[in-house]
Amino acid sequence: DNSHLAAGAAGTLASMGEDARPALPKLRSLANSENDKLRYHVAEALWRIDKNPEPLIPFRIEALREPKLVKGTQWGYIGFLGTHAARQPAAIETIAHMLLTAEDFTVRAHAANVLEEMGPAARPALPQLRKAAVDEWLTVRDAATNAIVRIETEGIRLRP
Repeated sequence: DNSHLAAGAAGTLASMGEDARPALPKLRSLANSENDKLRYHVAEALWRIDKNPEPLIPFRIEALREPKLVKGTQWGYIGFLGTHAARQPAAIETIAHMLLTAEDFTVRAHAANVLEEMGPAARPALPQLRKAAVDEWLTVRDAATNAIVRIETEGIRLRP
């Protein structure tokens, strides 16, 4: 009944990884808790134990909107969304937001690279990619241009 204690237990289970498999049924039963902190720790545990990214995706999206998130965390969360939420509009929108707003140019370039890897699924991010194609940093401009080309041309057959 103590959500603080339950969140701590879920965090401990997450750190145990695969060894915590017997706890999966209980964790799944807590995945829809009304307590945000508990839901986050349960989602993290489900990811680390069962490799189920779905419950964690909304937390990664929300975290990327936080202004004080450190570069390494931004980088990892953008990659996570690109790999596990490539077809979710909120994830594409968030990565596109990071492409234009991240302070560090390497994070902006990484966002463009992730959108490129998503291919045509990232089509909604084309306006942001076009803005990034004139970024002050060449690395970002190149990554954005490559993403635009891939998104716009994938599936088009060229004559031999």
